[in-house]
Amino acid sequence: MLTKSDLAKYPFTSEAARYVSGLGLEIRDLVADEYGAILDRAGKRIEEAITSVKISREWQDDEVEILSFPVAVILISIIGDDRLRRRYALAESKRAYEILRNDASSKIIEIAQNTFNWKIRLAEETSEESYYEYALHFLNYLGNATSIHEPEWKLTNRILNEGYVYLTKDEISRLLLEEIQKRVLDRCEKTALEIPSALAPRIEKIRQMIEAKKGFVRIEEMPRAVVYAAMPPCVRNLY
Repeated sequence: MLTKSDLAKYPFTSEAARYVSGLGLEIRDLVADEYGAILDRAGKRIEEAITSVKISREWQDDEVEILSFPVAVILISIIGDDRLRRRYALAESKRAYEILRNDASSKIIEIAQNTFNWKIRLAEETSEESYYEYALHFLNYLGNATSIHEPEWKLTNRILNEGYVYLTKDEISRLLLEEIQKRVLDRCEKTALEIPSALAPRIEKIRQMIEAKKGFVRIEEMPRAVVYAAMPPCVRNLY
């Protein structure tokens, strides 16, 4: 089972969502003074995503860290800016990747299985080139590896045995990055949720940061899926 500290590290997990849901908090509760630290951390997560696409991995209080994630998601959903959604999802997934690649294998498998329904197991296989710690079902592999364009991620360049792809710890963490990014992006969908007037200054501050960073879309944030309609006719015919 994931500990409370684990939920602070991985607030996107199903376990973290259940924990937050069990508290029964509503957005109007956030204006109370005791939730100030949560709002501050949520604002900091968003600010770091906007300015550097890198959310800090240091925190003082597990409860604040866990709750600040859904609060940040709510604020982003209310603002409804697609650039911000993409940038925030990328920043959260990069933060998770850096933590995952240094965490215990059991935690990685638990998150992959319970949050993303992956078919994954420990492999502990060695080839002439590398030591593979994990075996991932090829459908789960393809669902995330197709958005990574380096040749070594093509299925034809992987070790495949009885439907499972062998992967190193860094590789499995990289694939989870893709999954986490999609999950956070989905959760940040635009909403018409009304916010208490006391939160309006925080929303406005974020909007001002976005305006100041109008050109913040980078190559790494561009769409990764192939858009056939954008291709010339000759290329579409080749496909």
